[in-house]
Amino acid sequence: MKIEQQVASQEISKKLKEMGVKQDAHFSWQSDYLLTTAIGIDDDGDNYYSAFTVTELGEMLKDYINEYNYTFYFEGETKWVISLGESGENEYGNFQEICAATEADARGKMLIYLIENKIIDVKEINQ
Repeated sequence: MKIEQQVASQEISKKLKEMGVKQDAHFSWQSDYLLTTAIGIDDDGDNYYSAFTVTELGEMLKDYINEYNYTFYFEGETKWVISLGESGENEYGNFQEICAATEADARGKMLIYLIENKIIDVKEINQ
């Protein structure tokens, strides 16, 4: 499997940076290139975004998996699905399902959803 399929896309990586997620990943995007990052990237660099791996995103999400009835599965041959909560109304709000072509993008999109909806705070992730 190519490394590009194991890291969050440029679009998701850029959004996570804009949301204030600490830019500390093994890989980073610069323009259209995926780079290995030995010591992190320049947080102020507009053209650099941490390209979080599946594992790095999983670490950010791990404390919320059980708390919010988080499930993750592969559907068919081309779609990763993450669901949050039970079907219908529940204590966490409405059921939410995130789909993406790669596992990293599905995890990245769920992280964005959780931050945007104030279910988790970026400060907690950045610790």
